[in-house]
Amino acid sequence: MAKTKKKDNLKGFIDGKSHFTMEGKDIIKNSSAPDPERLANDPVYAPVRKNYNLFGSLSGIATAFRMALKPTFESAMDKRMSGSLTAFFRTLVADGREVLDLRAHKDRLCNYTFKKKHIFNATAALVPYVVTCAEDRSRVTLQLNAFKRTRLKDDKNRTHFRMTLAVMPFANSFCTSTEDSITYMPVENPYHGSLLVAESADLDICFVENVQHVIVPVPEEARDGQVSLVVFLHLAFYERVNGGGYMQANDVMKVAEVY
Repeated sequence: MAKTKKKDNLKGFIDGKSHFTMEGKDIIKNSSAPDPERLANDPVYAPVRKNYNLFGSLSGIATAFRMALKPTFESAMDKRMSGSLTAFFRTLVADGREVLDLRAHKDRLCNYTFKKKHIFNATAALVPYVVTCAEDRSRVTLQLNAFKRTRLKDDKNRTHFRMTLAVMPFANSFCTSTEDSITYMPVENPYHGSLLVAESADLDICFVENVQHVIVPVPEEARDGQVSLVVFLHLAFYERVNGGGYMQANDVMKVAEVY
């Protein structure tokens, strides 16, 4: 490691050397990282390989989770959602559990934030709803109850809203471990990581006269005992002008339940 005599504006790993600043001084040092062959074979690095495998495995699970949501709910998620979900799933297996069953983490999932600046509970406070699941898990129902807003706040030209109900069947993942690797693999299921969606009609933001029901049928294969049903609610506001509906940019989403 050596100090540079002149101000070094280079930072990072360049030409096999690390350029960085420490205590206000510019430093250049040779890389001390192990070569790829040693990293792949040396028993000393077995824990590193194990962590790499675990991270890759959980990254795959997080990606499957996010990609199922992406086509419908892209606008309701933060840009770095894949990394955030990977870290989230890492916390779920932190104690080395053998099975990753999302039903065991219902409370954590229901508190997970998909868009940090827009919290679902606060935004949806004006909309009374109930989510239920049939005893045989054959259907999930969103019930939007009648309401009337007596005092209208500044709603930035919102006139209507839609609530979307989505159900994601997500299979349990089982841990396999060796000296050098640890991975979580989901049970095979044709509906694992898919998304079943139903949407309410356009509803007036100030007045809903009759109870509304939004129902998602769940295919028989998705009711398997090793599959969790993760239920999402997505709320979007619109401005209706001349017969057209224009979506506002502050839609929100949450995990409402896990069955």
